[in-house]
Amino acid sequence: MPLALMFVDVQRNMLEGFRKTEPDTFPVPGLAASLDGFGVRTLVVAGFQSEFCIAATSRAALGKGYDVVLAAGAHATYPGPSGARDLAESVERELQSRGIKVSPADDPDFR
Repeated sequence: MPLALMFVDVQRNMLEGFRKTEPDTFPVPGLAASLDGFGVRTLVVAGFQSEFCIAATSRAALGKGYDVVLAAGAHATYPGPSGARDLAESVERELQSRGIKVSPADDPDFR
């Protein structure tokens, strides 16, 4: 089932919508061009399925040269053998080891 992806530029009060159908968001037509057009260099990632969509999109963004911040507490997944929270936290540790910043979702600065 396709999911809606919303890109919000709060400084310019603009919103763009995209539809994604796979874990990595970057194959979505027009997404990278839109981000580049807005001059976006840092992405704050949040959503569902930490070990799939969140991890794949975060790794792809880092590989494309974006600064990536994973909003801790603003992503989740289905419970695995060790529970959903443990799985989400293990994704945070793995992404952090790759150079992705993990910042609490209630931190308004995200730098």
